[in-house]
Amino acid sequence: MDKTPDGYIRTSVAEDILSEIERLERSIEAIVQIADSRTRKVDGVVRISCAEPIASRIVAPCIAVLHKKHPAITVHLRNDARVHDLMRREIDIDVRMVRPDQKELAVRRLSSVAFGLYASSSYAEFFRSSKDVPFAYVLLEQDGRDIFRHARWFSDLFPSSRILLRTNNYEAQFSCTLNHGGLSCLPRFHADLYPELVRLDEVSSPPDAVAYLTIHRNNSDVPRIRIVADAISRAIGELVPIKHAPASITGDGPDGPVKLLPL
Repeated sequence: MDKTPDGYIRTSVAEDILSEIERLERSIEAIVQIADSRTRKVDGVVRISCAEPIASRIVAPCIAVLHKKHPAITVHLRNDARVHDLMRREIDIDVRMVRPDQKELAVRRLSSVAFGLYASSSYAEFFRSSKDVPFAYVLLEQDGRDIFRHARWFSDLFPSSRILLRTNNYEAQFSCTLNHGGLSCLPRFHADLYPELVRLDEVSSPPDAVAYLTIHRNNSDVPRIRIVADAISRAIGELVPIKHAPASITGDGPDGPVKLLPL
């Protein structure tokens, strides 16, 4: 390490050593995955990252059912993981409504998730009785991006509208809408369960989003991961209106496409 006025920086030798350590780490991980894939025993930990509300409404109940058939599988479910966690294999399965593009990952397109425009009953009444009044809306973002293209949809439909709340937390978006905080685009499989919310069908529907299940291609033959991935895929297919049939997981590995068990 070299000392500078701003602190310590790695030398070129250190960079070379670090690169070699990372290569060895990947090789060891690959060996472990090969060993896992050769065993017939289905047990161990499967780590899942998943966006809300899919995590609590679909994945968690699915795991409870799966446990009856595979009690030796333990699932760690978190909703704060990013794709880079999957790249480092800190998690095994990622489920969310954004498609990753890294070549090391194998991606399954699960279902097109329908969204609706919602408001609390009092705000819906205000919306329906007001003309040319700026409406407030709640926007869900990820890493500062309008991942579902809902902001553009809002501005095209209501040019004078304004954003009341920007958040990367679905529960915050949902709670603000439920408590008369304005209009919001919410997934129908969740929001339709709440009689306190009104779906405003008199306007055009907001853009749908696609749910994707992603794994690292080196995990594609690990039995416990394949079993959990297929169970989640079936659960989402049953509870979310499907507009596109689930496909096998594929990825661009060095030896061609990588697949999980077909559904």
